[in-house]
Amino acid sequence: IAAAAGEAIGWVTKLFQRHDAKLQKMIDRSKQAAQIMQNQYDILEKRMANFLGNAANMKVEGYSGESGAYGKQRELMQGQLAELEKQRQAELDKKKTDNSVVADYDKQIEEMKIAIQDFAIEAANALYGIDLNGWAEQLGDSLVEAFAAGEDAAEAFDKTVGDIMRDVTSKMISQDILAPMFGDLRNFLFGENGMGGAFGADFKLDASEMASMKEYLDKIKNEGIPAAEELFNAINEATGGILNETDTAKSGLSAGIQSSITEDTGSLVASYCNGIRGDVSVQTHDYWPRLLDDALPQMSVIAQSQLDTQRQIAENTLRNAVAAEAIVKSNDDISRLLARVTQGGAKFYVN
Repeated sequence: IAAAAGEAIGWVTKLFQRHDAKLQKMIDRSKQAAQIMQNQYDILEKRMANFLGNAANMKVEGYSGESGAYGKQRELMQGQLAELEKQRQAELDKKKTDNSVVADYDKQIEEMKIAIQDFAIEAANALYGIDLNGWAEQLGDSLVEAFAAGEDAAEAFDKTVGDIMRDVTSKMISQDILAPMFGDLRNFLFGENGMGGAFGADFKLDASEMASMKEYLDKIKNEGIPAAEELFNAINEATGGILNETDTAKSGLSAGIQSSITEDTGSLVASYCNGIRGDVSVQTHDYWPRLLDDALPQMSVIAQSQLDTQRQIAENTLRNAVAAEAIVKSNDDISRLLARVTQGGAKFYVN
């Protein structure tokens, strides 16, 4: 009976081992698939580094989505997440589950979810400078400055929003309009494979090649400016003119001084100037008589008083010096007399 039981346990153990070995092979294949996806992601990253324009317009082999390289990268990340979850489940299905391995899968899965969640945020920052935390800081600074200066906080807020919108519009013009226009210039400089062209062939440029570069840049200028202006006007109209460079934080007189001056603003400026002129005239009329009639005589009296005091100090100092010399002479006479008395040569009497 014991032998039969032992043999049965052996068969069960072998079945468990085969079961776990089969799951491990599935895990290994899943890891290989995830690594292939990571390699594809890395290659795309390198190609995107030198792509001219928005990589959402970049064509990727085997990807039919409308988001170009960015869409393909996110698709690869989602595929890696699915493989990680498959590996984790296979480890749990083993008869001898390694809990430390499961914990490591949990960590990798959570990190991949965060990466997928933040992928679009990072792409927006890289393309158009969209940084929500940075914008919040900019707006906070503008509000504090407005509060401290006693200005309208709402106007300061709108002014900062205008700065932010102009910056994003600038990035859109750069990435979506101008950068793709440099494709012909890149081919001229480096050829199709980077080993030809004006520069790629010999790593040098001459005067004629520089002249050709100028022609390419002129073409970009002629085509790029109208396209950029069209995009700017479309965004400006859609946002109620927020892209216009106006100092909305000013109020009162300064708000009326724009590219032209109105009659009301001119009248206000004239009244301010007349007021200033009147104040200056009154102050000038009163200042010089007060200086000549009051201040100068008082300054003379003060100066004379200081001179008398200095003279008195000099006289007292002289008297003290004379008295000191007399005391010194008297002490010398007494010293000589005492010396003679001590030697027995003279006598003196003190009453």
